[in-house]
Amino acid sequence: MMRLLGWALLMLFTGLATMWLRGVVDPLLPADDWHGTPSGLFVAVTWPSLTWSLRGFASHHLAELFSLPWSL
Repeated sequence: MMRLLGWALLMLFTGLATMWLRGVVDPLLPADDWHGTPSGLFVAVTWPSLTWSLRGFASHHLAELFSLPWSL
C-alpha cells in the first residue's frame, strides 16, 4: 500500500511540475490556430519523462514524508 501511495504522490508532484513548466514555456510558443498542438505535445512528453526519470522516488520513502511527527 505504501508503494502505491508513493507512486500516486510521484504522479501528483510530476504533474504539478509539468503544469509549472508549461506555464513557463507556453508564452514562448506562437499564438495561432496550432498553439494547442505543441502545448499538448509538451505535456505529453514532459510528464512521462519526469515520471520515468524520478521513478526511484516512488517507493515507501516518498510516502513516509507524510508520516513524520510534524504532520499529525
